[in-house]
Amino acid sequence: YRHLMASDLTLEKARHSVAEHKELDDLLEALTETDPSSPGWLPQAKALRERLLHHLEEEEHEVFQMAGKALSNTQKTQLVGAFEQARERHAAAA
Repeated sequence: YRHLMASDLTLEKARHSVAEHKELDDLLEALTETDPSSPGWLPQAKALRERLLHHLEEEEHEVFQMAGKALSNTQKTQLVGAFEQARERHAAAA
């Protein structure tokens, strides 16, 4: 999000997305600390799913569209390369 925070066009959306990432991290942490057999686990899992789907929808339909306008072609190419490298590292670690 650092590239998006450098543009007036995408600054607020980038900040919002970072805040949502923090919220998702907190929800995931709470879920992993909850016993799956407890009555609170399923509502927490549903809340995490709902927030994650909201975040993905917002990024696909708003953030990425704005990023396409705000980022240069060079920045886009660099981000694609970084994403592909991270995906390869993740696949190798799995």
